[in-house]
Amino acid sequence: MDWLDGNVIAPVAAALIGAVTTLVATRMQTRAASKAQRDAAADRPARCTLKVLHAKVVRFQIDEDEAAPLYLADTTRVEGQPTEVAVNDETVYTSVETYDGPTPDHEYHFRSSGVADLMCLAPWRPALRYTDRGAASDPHVVRQVFSGEPSDAYVMITHAYNGLQPGNEDFGVRMPQDVDEARLVVDLSSVPRLLDAMSEPPRGELRCENGATAALSVLEYRRGIYCIEKQQLQKNDVLLLDFTFDWSRL
Repeated sequence: MDWLDGNVIAPVAAALIGAVTTLVATRMQTRAASKAQRDAAADRPARCTLKVLHAKVVRFQIDEDEAAPLYLADTTRVEGQPTEVAVNDETVYTSVETYDGPTPDHEYHFRSSGVADLMCLAPWRPALRYTDRGAASDPHVVRQVFSGEPSDAYVMITHAYNGLQPGNEDFGVRMPQDVDEARLVVDLSSVPRLLDAMSEPPRGELRCENGATAALSVLEYRRGIYCIEKQQLQKNDVLLLDFTFDWSRL
């Protein structure tokens, strides 16, 4: 076949033009639909699709008068004002929140019976920001407000010192808003003595703002790593993992 023959070129060219026209029209329709979806999403608040809190206990001893601390930690709640903490236990919390679109305003809140030291990884903050300097002086609570910094993901690392002691043996995560899926993971595997001191398996629980509670199944990934999860949670619902230790075994 001679491809230079006009009888062949004409129908081929027509077919190509038709294919290109169809492709361009399809892409324009797709872009218009995508823009409509983005515009619709912009008209409603972004929804939290996933909330995960992972708590890793890395060091532990009971706080006793005659016992020396494991080490001294420097924390800086306010830039230029370091505080030294005598550490008897340390837990590293990793918090991840994802949204189905950018959130123009967001608040991260962490509370501990010990001392909380936060790092904001995403959005990145080299130092914590406080409009209320009095709030920065409370070692048990850390709160950061992200206003005018739209993001669809938030990643925070908090070192909590001396928060796991007799009388304070539970771990919880509160929903910042309605959440599609949430997960709480507590990892004690780095401190085998704590596992040996457990007098019963941990209990998982959902606590709702209206006072209702429900037991949740606890999954043990491997020895010492426990998880609870739940879908379709409401704002201020709490996932809780409660441990019971026989401290006399330590």
